Amino acid sequence: MEGLLELACQTTADMMTGMTVKKLRKTFKGENDFAAEEEDATGRREEHMDL
Repeated sequence: MEGLLELACQTTADMMTGMTVKKLRKTFKGENDFAAEEEDATGRREEHMDL
């Protein structure tokens, strides 16, 4: 059972690699709980990241 959990976690991590926050939310149906100011700051940080 532990091996299956590790495989599931690694598969999920591999899927997330290189995704933007926006894409992660869409893929995993995540809710945006950031305030507008926080969202703007997150977007600016992503622009500078090499994803």
